[in-house]
Amino acid sequence: MMKISAILVSMILNPSYAVEESVEVAMYGGCFNTTAYKEDPSTGFTCHFTKESCLEGEKWLSPKSAEKRKLPKCTCDEDFGSNVHVNSCYSMVTHQVSCQPSDEPCPDTVLGTRYNHNHAIPETCGHGSAASSESRCGKRCTCNFKYQSRSAILVSMILNPSYAVEESVEVAMYGGCFNRTAYKEDPSTGYHCHFTKESCLEGEMWMTPKRAEKMKLPKCTCDEDYTSNVYINSCYSTVTHIVTCQPSDEPCPDTVLGTRYNHNHAIPETCGHGSAASSESRCGKRCTCNFKYQSRAYQVMAGTTMYGMCYNTGSHQAYCAATKSSCDSSEMYVESSNAMASECPCTDVQVGACISNKMKFAFCAVSADSCGKKDTFLKPLELANSEHDHNCRLCEDTWNCADRTDFTRNDKSCFDMSNEKKPRKKFCKFEDVKTACPVMCGDCCADDMSLMFTVLEEAEEINCAGLKLRDDKKDICESDEKVSSVCARTCGRCCTDDATYKFKDENGKKRNCEYVASRKPNSKGRFADPTIE
Repeated sequence: MMKISAILVSMILNPSYAVEESVEVAMYGGCFNTTAYKEDPSTGFTCHFTKESCLEGEKWLSPKSAEKRKLPKCTCDEDFGSNVHVNSCYSMVTHQVSCQPSDEPCPDTVLGTRYNHNHAIPETCGHGSAASSESRCGKRCTCNFKYQSRSAILVSMILNPSYAVEESVEVAMYGGCFNRTAYKEDPSTGYHCHFTKESCLEGEMWMTPKRAEKMKLPKCTCDEDYTSNVYINSCYSTVTHIVTCQPSDEPCPDTVLGTRYNHNHAIPETCGHGSAASSESRCGKRCTCNFKYQSRAYQVMAGTTMYGMCYNTGSHQAYCAATKSSCDSSEMYVESSNAMASECPCTDVQVGACISNKMKFAFCAVSADSCGKKDTFLKPLELANSEHDHNCRLCEDTWNCADRTDFTRNDKSCFDMSNEKKPRKKFCKFEDVKTACPVMCGDCCADDMSLMFTVLEEAEEINCAGLKLRDDKKDICESDEKVSSVCARTCGRCCTDDATYKFKDENGKKRNCEYVASRKPNSKGRFADPTIE
């Protein structure tokens, strides 16, 4: 039986794979105009989440009232025509229509919650259909279907599998290309992290993750540590003059910059999630597993590199994939730049695994190149269909985490509750608190890099990355509740290892927190530094 890690595109089709209990689905109401309905039932009753979407002359009908009147049932399933409408937005910059919950404001032009509702949709339109400007199939924003441009294949619920079930995620291990001579001269240029040995140059030797570990080479990652991230392909357009990133086995549409663009530039250790891109420091000027190339002085953000998909044209099942070679023989690869591909950041990308000669699970991996000589490599779909119950991803999201600033319980915000004695024991037993205050409840620990703020009545806005660099950050955190709430990790409201932090051991070698964690318990104390806050 296929497990949830097979990442079926439509969980509606296979609810038994998502949870081990029966699921009850919401009932939906709509806005009703008696006169219009008599003239044309397809336009006289429109499905919505709330009565706020009703127009003048319309009456809100609850699901039960609509049922009594024998009106069409409103859904959030595979039936495209009966799906609940959500908000449609249009960008004057990208010229694309995007969908979002109806109570979220559009960043540009608002098309409303009924965009294209007056067009009759063929009954054959649904999960797996081809979007069409002629039939208008796919040209709406609904509860289960996003707006599809061009002739994209309409796929319901291209989902992040982590939302389907609460299961732990295991992250792939990565190898690299090693030049012994160059490494002795400069470790920063003698070892480069890649997905496969195809990226190795003349004079370089491919190192599997385990072999690199034995040689105590720097660990290759796909997390928040910018400098240790795996390289991917960089492309340059002579038309737009923009550098784009894509998986290394996808061809560049224009000029190829290769899989190590700007590798020879030393990157400051402070460069990472939330930093400002800089042509001077070269922060943000690479294409890596988790970070896309950032032009000008935009923010360097984790989770911005997008990947392609493996798609089965027969079953209309799809999942995000790191490379073309990840796909099964029954699947086609949809490139990251293709209009029919959903957004696939590394958090959603399914990877395979190395299985030992004793048929035991070894570790998650992108390709067979990462496995040992006696190991067997299973592709994502093969892993999902195997007896090995592991949810393998390209990366795990450790950077999107924040307590809701608009939430209160008994007039106490997440920040107020966190300042009381034993707050987790006292408040996190309540489900609404646990959901709204993940930082306070210890479910995660991160800074919200998307928010900008001012401190100490200064005119210039900064974010948590900027705060982290300041000598007076401790005083600011203690005096400003908003800053302390937004920058939970930097201000020490929660505790987690900083993936970007490095220090020198007694032999002058650079180490990180993971190295300390790998040491024997009685030896960890010697790394403690009371001067580090």
